[in-house]
Amino acid sequence: MEGHLGFLDGYCVFPVYNDQQQVVDIVVRSASTKSTTRYVVAPVSVSGLRPLYCPSWKQLKESSVVYVVFGIIDSIALHLAGLSSISGITGKSLNVELLRPLNKRLIIIPDKGEEREAHILANKIGWKAKVKELDFPEFTKDTDDIRRTFGNEYLLQSIGV
Repeated sequence: MEGHLGFLDGYCVFPVYNDQQQVVDIVVRSASTKSTTRYVVAPVSVSGLRPLYCPSWKQLKESSVVYVVFGIIDSIALHLAGLSSISGITGKSLNVELLRPLNKRLIIIPDKGEEREAHILANKIGWKAKVKELDFPEFTKDTDDIRRTFGNEYLLQSIGV
């Protein structure tokens, strides 16, 4: 994987790269579900836009379809299953202006309960985007849960790939 993930003092570290493989941001997430501070991100840049998280820009460039999810770990799960994926670094607060320049067909896969936000995002993007709502098995709520519980093949079948 191209993500260069890290772990330090109970926190997962996610470097955020641009398409030239330069680090443009870093997201830190607590590995503990009991932590009151789950994510730490840098203040918003001068442009007001947070960068996209992409596990593999090379894979994205070679793909005609990009799967958009609402979380870094979900994006990594799709990448591990062999799909080109992207996410905002702060979940569903993904800015449409960052997706338009990709010039790819976008399939938005929301977490369970985030379908409304996915349809709003798709409407803002226009004809290049559609929403794929998954039928989540019991005790799962996102693509990472499905992949970890049932495996890559089951996740791909759920998506219809």
